[in-house]
Amino acid sequence: MRSDMNRCVDGPVSRCNRRSARSPGNVSDPVPVGFSGWLDFKFLFSGRNLSGENRIYAVDKNGRLLSYVDDGTPGNVSDPVPVGFSGWLDFNFLFSGGNLSGDNRIYAVVA
Repeated sequence: MRSDMNRCVDGPVSRCNRRSARSPGNVSDPVPVGFSGWLDFKFLFSGRNLSGENRIYAVDKNGRLLSYVDDGTPGNVSDPVPVGFSGWLDFNFLFSGGNLSGDNRIYAVVA
C-alpha cells in the first residue's frame, strides 16, 4: 500500500482529497477529523441526514447512534447529536445509502 494511503487509514480518522478524476485512488494531504476516540465506536460510516447534509455516523458503547458534522476545520467536529433510540449494537452491519426515491437512509443488517 502506498505511504500516502497509509496516512489516511491508520490511527485517527482523516479526510483525504482525491487529486484528480484522471488518477483514481490517488489522494493527498490527509486532514485529521476530530482529535481521538474514534476507535471507541463499534460502527463508523458516512451518510446524509434527512436534509441531505453530509454526516459522520458512529455507534457508541451504549448502543446510541450519533451524528457528527465535519466543518472542514482540521481536528474539529461538532458535538454529537443522537439519532433515534439506543439498541444499535444489536446489528451486525450498518451503512448508509439512498432508496429508489432518492431518500437518504441508514440500513441495518441482523444475522
